[in-house]
Amino acid sequence: SVRWARADALWTLSEQVAVAAEARRQRMQAAIEEGAARSADRIAADTDIGFARLESERARATLESAREDLGYLALLDLPEDARPADAVLETGVPSSPAAGEDSGLRALQEQQRAAQASARVHDHAFAPVIAASAQAGVQGNMGNVFPLYRVGLSISVPLWDGGAEAANRGQAQARVAQLAAAATQHERAREQKKQRGALIKAQAERRIVLSQQLVQLCSTRLSQLEEAYPLGAASFTDLVAAKSALSRAQTELVLAQATRAEASLELY
Repeated sequence: SVRWARADALWTLSEQVAVAAEARRQRMQAAIEEGAARSADRIAADTDIGFARLESERARATLESAREDLGYLALLDLPEDARPADAVLETGVPSSPAAGEDSGLRALQEQQRAAQASARVHDHAFAPVIAASAQAGVQGNMGNVFPLYRVGLSISVPLWDGGAEAANRGQAQARVAQLAAAATQHERAREQKKQRGALIKAQAERRIVLSQQLVQLCSTRLSQLEEAYPLGAASFTDLVAAKSALSRAQTELVLAQATRAEASLELY
């Protein structure tokens, strides 16, 4: 879903850039008719619009692929007008770890307990086994019926099995040690994953602050040039450079927000 939100934000941004390029061309056309701009700038404006439309189409293709992949993973068909929640990138997903136990760790612990039980069974392989039996009922013979009672007690003492039980016990104990090591490694990997996610999230938040500041500066610069262009105080090249700088700053902001959202998911 973060990939879908990132693709949607970049496509929205590219659409805004294309619309802004159209508006600049209209203002430039008016400036040409008034004699405040050169007619040669019209070709540059048309080229600018062409690149903006091409970038918008590329972003749209990425968005369509992300929506298709999400629908496949979620086992549902997302409608064409479906949009991701804005909060995914703007505020990120909740950073607090989800409540609940680690199913992978629990599985390892259950396997470890089963291996320990198996080892204990092998520890008592040569212990004496006492068995008792009892029988009660009636028995008949030649028309005579009489009660029958029978009680038995047996003791079995294993003497030697050629080392089979010792081998089984060693194998079970080795399995216990292996599972204990796997559980410890699993816990360490999970903790390292959380620490890494927290670090990446903090780094992304720093980039978000810088990107937001840069977007504001580039927006102000572009507005100033757009006001100066009809007066002949700025060239169309200046406008294109300012537009590119703003687009780059906005793209960096979206990418940093997406990184923050992905890192937040690592904390779960």
